[in-house]
Amino acid sequence: MYGFIAILALSVLTDIGMTRGRLWRRRVPLSIMTAILASFGVTGLVISRPTVGSAAVAVVALYRLFHLRRILYGHSKPQYLKAVAQQTSLWLSAAQMLVLGAVLVAWQSAWTLRDYAVSLAIVQLVLAIGLFISARRQLRVTVPDSTEALAMASVKKMPSITVAVPARNEGSQLEACLTAILSSDYPKLEILVLDDCSEDRTPEVIRGFAHDGVRFIRGAEPHDGWLAKNQAYARLAEEASGDYILFCGVDIRLNVQSVRRMLNIALERHKSMVCVLPLNTQPKLLPLLQSMRYFWEMVPPRRLFRRPPVLSSCWLIKRTELQRAGGFAAVSRSVTPEAHFARHAADEDGYSFIRSNKELGISSEKTADGQRETAILTRYPQLHRRVEMVLAFSMAELLLVFAAPVMLIVGLIAQWGWLLIAMTAFTTVLQSCVYGWLQRSIFPRIPAYDAYSVFPLAMLLDIIMLHYSMYAYEFSSVTWRDRNVTYPVMRRR
Repeated sequence: MYGFIAILALSVLTDIGMTRGRLWRRRVPLSIMTAILASFGVTGLVISRPTVGSAAVAVVALYRLFHLRRILYGHSKPQYLKAVAQQTSLWLSAAQMLVLGAVLVAWQSAWTLRDYAVSLAIVQLVLAIGLFISARRQLRVTVPDSTEALAMASVKKMPSITVAVPARNEGSQLEACLTAILSSDYPKLEILVLDDCSEDRTPEVIRGFAHDGVRFIRGAEPHDGWLAKNQAYARLAEEASGDYILFCGVDIRLNVQSVRRMLNIALERHKSMVCVLPLNTQPKLLPLLQSMRYFWEMVPPRRLFRRPPVLSSCWLIKRTELQRAGGFAAVSRSVTPEAHFARHAADEDGYSFIRSNKELGISSEKTADGQRETAILTRYPQLHRRVEMVLAFSMAELLLVFAAPVMLIVGLIAQWGWLLIAMTAFTTVLQSCVYGWLQRSIFPRIPAYDAYSVFPLAMLLDIIMLHYSMYAYEFSSVTWRDRNVTYPVMRRR
């Protein structure tokens, strides 16, 4: 057994060493050698001592093998790949040795599997209570105040607003989107729609609204180093003349007072940027992917880490704030450019994230396919395209969240005692309540049973989609609106 551990430790040394200095030039043979050593070492360890600890060591080794495959077959530019490989090799190697050391200590310990399960259950319960408190606060503070009213002395003093809509092959939804925007009662409204080289009837739909004041902007194929969506945003911002710019997707539906109320929130709260979480009105849709995306934006105390919650569907920003933050040129490769502007505004307490309600009247008609495409597009970049962060995040999800109901079932079957059963049951209830509250507040048509009962399934699906997103970005391709976005995002050749 200890011989296999030594082989695994040797693979760690070669993993770190090949990313340093001139050894990088020999990364191909060194990567192959490292992969062989790691595979042989972890296979021997699992066979010689098949325990939960050995499985944990094997999981980390799998991520290391994925990283080595990226070094061998990845398509990123060499300079970028080397910089990423140095960091990832160091972190994954440290994780491998840390887990290996913890397993060795555990094997020498007198603790049983039940003792470890109780310790994990305590951590799960503490985290669940923290998320419960955070979620209650977030659900309370993100509801717009219905008493807020736009108090303007005259139309002349009202700030002008540009509604900017990028569209590519969106003929089926664009007409409904523009009809809803044109119903707005806000008097100083400019509407710009950019046709991003569509191949369907999108240009004709836009021109059909010309008599209503909708201005057609012709887009172009993205330049090197630009995501097409960000380039479209940049062009719309250049053409906008409003004091504020409201960016929204074609799946967004506004009611008569939505623009007025959204602006009023910004003015009353003295914010330069406001982002809205829309209601989803799709009937009989179980939005597991979309709701987990909202879960991670809404539930954790993100502001403590300078990561305010943000979504790309509908957001309002003062034009001067957009320029002051560097414009879209500062985030040309970013999958979530709005996050940059939200952080910039939040640094000066100029940002608000709100949930739509009946009064605000902002809703989304994103389909299940749209949710899946968005999850693939955003999940890996949200973790900074780092394999080690995928490992850390996935293990945290599995051990601290998903494992609670599993441990509850195992504890009941194995009769591990009332303490473990009580803690895991309470943790499961807290997690389900948080998820259910969020679901019911955003997806009003979901039955209560579905909202509160599918949290473990949604969490597991989120982990699967995260890994699929990582694989697609690293070795395949990710398309958005029929365009390959992996080249600018991953800095491919």
